[in-house]
Amino acid sequence: MPRKKSVLVTGANGMLATDLLPMLSKFQVYAFSKSKLDITNKKQVDSAMLEIRPDVVINCAAYTDVDGSEINPACYDVNALGVYHLAAGCQMMKSRFYHISTDYVFDGITDRFYREDDSRNPVNHYGRSKMMGEVSIQSVPDLKWAILRVQWLFGHSGRNFVDTMLKLAAQKKEVVQVVNDQFGRPTNTFFLAKAINYMVENDARGLYHLGAADYCSWYDLACEVLRGTGTAVTPCSSDMFPRPAKRPKYSVLDVGKAVYQCVPLLPWAEHLSQFLGKKK
Repeated sequence: MPRKKSVLVTGANGMLATDLLPMLSKFQVYAFSKSKLDITNKKQVDSAMLEIRPDVVINCAAYTDVDGSEINPACYDVNALGVYHLAAGCQMMKSRFYHISTDYVFDGITDRFYREDDSRNPVNHYGRSKMMGEVSIQSVPDLKWAILRVQWLFGHSGRNFVDTMLKLAAQKKEVVQVVNDQFGRPTNTFFLAKAINYMVENDARGLYHLGAADYCSWYDLACEVLRGTGTAVTPCSSDMFPRPAKRPKYSVLDVGKAVYQCVPLLPWAEHLSQFLGKKK
C-alpha cells in the first residue's frame, strides 16, 4: 500500500481548520495550533518542516481582527512575515503551499466582480497585511503555491456575523439595523473546506477565488438568518456605522475560474441552511 501524502495544517484551532481537518482523510495530517507552531517564529517553522517533511502545507493561521489591525502591528507579523516563513520552508522542502487570503486585498470601488488578476489596492491595515502575504508567496522562486481568496466566512468554531444575528434574536431584540451597501459571498466554512480539499487533491496551482455560488448584501443575509425569529431587520448605510477600519463595499469575488475547474460551489442560501441545521 502506497504511503499517504503528508499535510501540515497551521491555525488548527481556527474556524476554517476545524472543518477542514476531518476532510483531509486521504492524507497523513499534522495539525498545529498557534501554541504548537507560531508561524512568526522562523526557527519553529523550519523545525516543523524538517521534522515532518510535508508534501503539502495549508496555512489557515491568520490575524483576522480587522479593526484591531488598525492599531496592532501583529497583523503584519502573522499575515505577512509568518506567511513568508512558511513559503520559504515549503521552497526548502519542495512542498506544495496552500494559503488562505481575502477579498480585503481589493478596495471595493468597482461595479463588477473581482477577478484573480485584478490589481490589489487594500483600504485598511488588515488588507495590506494580507496583500503582503500574497506578494511574499509570489516572490519565492520555484515555489509550488496556490492562494485561495475567500470572504464572509461563518462556521461553528469562531466568531461570525450569523452567530451575532442569532444572539440578538435570542436576546429578544425587536429591530436590528444592518448595512445594505456592502456585498459579498457568504461562505460556510464546512463547504469551503470541501472546496479546499478538492483543490489540494487535484493539485490546483495559482490564484483562486472561492465562496458561495452567488452573492448578497449583509442586509440580505441578516433577513434570511432572522426569518421567523420575531426580530425585524432594517437597512442602513455603512456611514451610519463608522468603524476603525474602512471596509470595501463591493468586493464580490469572481469564482468563475474555480467553477471552470469543477470546484464544488453552492448558493449562499444552502451554506446558511446547512449551518442553521447544525445549530438545531
